Amino acid sequence: MTAISDMYICICNGINEDKLKEIINENKITSMPELQRFGVCDNCSSCFDCSLEVLKECVDERFKNEEWYISTKEGCHWDINYEVN
Repeated sequence: MTAISDMYICICNGINEDKLKEIINENKITSMPELQRFGVCDNCSSCFDCSLEVLKECVDERFKNEEWYISTKEGCHWDINYEVN
């Protein structure tokens, strides 16, 4: 059985959840436009919602111990760009 993290998120570009997390974390991505520059959700946009959820999880994990950070789960104070190009 395939683990959830092996699930493909962006079919057009062959990017699974593990690769998506790697792209987000290695490049310190915090917005969808940044992520799209790395070939994620830059074609048909059917993976937008899943990609956005993974992005939020990674950003929450990265900043969770910062005093200034408010999680997207609690009502984030920073703007994540929801625009699909």
